Amino acid sequence: NYLTPVYLICGFPAMVTIVPGFNLNFKSSLIPVANVSLLIKDLLLGKFEIDLIILVIVSTTIYSMIAIAAATRLFNREDVLLSEESNLRLLFTNNSSKLKRTPNFMESITLYIIGFGLLFYVGGTLQTMYKLNGVLMTEVFLVFLPAILFVKYLKFDYRETLSLRKVSLKSLTGSTLLAISGGFFIAKFAREIQEKIFPMPSELKEAFKYLLYENGHLPSTLKLFIIIAVSAAVCEEILFRGPILAGVRSKFDKKSTVIIVGLLFGLFHMDLYRLVSTTVLGMLITYITLSTGSIFNGMLFHLINNGSAVLLDSGDDANLWLSQNSPWYYYPIFIVCFITGIYLIKQEKIE
Repeated sequence: NYLTPVYLICGFPAMVTIVPGFNLNFKSSLIPVANVSLLIKDLLLGKFEIDLIILVIVSTTIYSMIAIAAATRLFNREDVLLSEESNLRLLFTNNSSKLKRTPNFMESITLYIIGFGLLFYVGGTLQTMYKLNGVLMTEVFLVFLPAILFVKYLKFDYRETLSLRKVSLKSLTGSTLLAISGGFFIAKFAREIQEKIFPMPSELKEAFKYLLYENGHLPSTLKLFIIIAVSAAVCEEILFRGPILAGVRSKFDKKSTVIIVGLLFGLFHMDLYRLVSTTVLGMLITYITLSTGSIFNGMLFHLINNGSAVLLDSGDDANLWLSQNSPWYYYPIFIVCFITGIYLIKQEKIE
């Protein structure tokens, strides 16, 4: 369990081999894990550049020595070896009184890794074979269902783990205002920053559009809304603002929890070209859920954000009002909406 975050951190750099245009060179040969993956890719393609091979071997050897030294120091500590932080062992006991009401950090990270693995190995196949219907199957069977089974099998309290609390009109209004204004600023600033740092190739944009088509035509707006907005809002929120949020907040303070869960949310979408915007979106939803104590506010935010893309822009992945040349008066309007939304959310009292 202690090594689980290490595997998680090491897994993401290894995925660079599937990123178009990312090849082994002097700089990339010094990136831990990614350098080995890129070297293996080159060797399989019959590319043998001795200087780069040496750089990969030398840098990886140094990183390994540092890792071994750190691991040795870690596992020589009694508080690590004898810690009872993880409760997964209670799977094998009949005494349910010992079970915690919500998952701890390691348990939530374990669920995240399982979900990530399912999405990477199964979700991609489903979406390739069934396109938009495959997206719906991914949301329901690979995101929603594992989260529910996790809570049920480990006997966690549904209400506490999933933040199933009543919502007020005040919090719903605040969530709506934040969704409208937050979506604007995320696309105007976060996505523009991402495009400057790591722009998406035009071929990949075309591939995403092709995913939506059925028999050469876009499906109905209703079907797009149900799959892209409703299913994503419900299924992804149950996972991220449910057991994952519950586990992370058991170990970290509110600010750190918002950052960590938001980053996990961004990485889960496996889209390096939208990582910044998706992460910021995840942070906003996490902040709303923590502040109101209800997952339903997070679902509403998610639904409005994704739904506006469908209803206002015919299924494209950007909101209609987020064009490059937005009128100047959009900014003060959305700033007022954002501030008002934050105010209303902060006024909410968690029972």
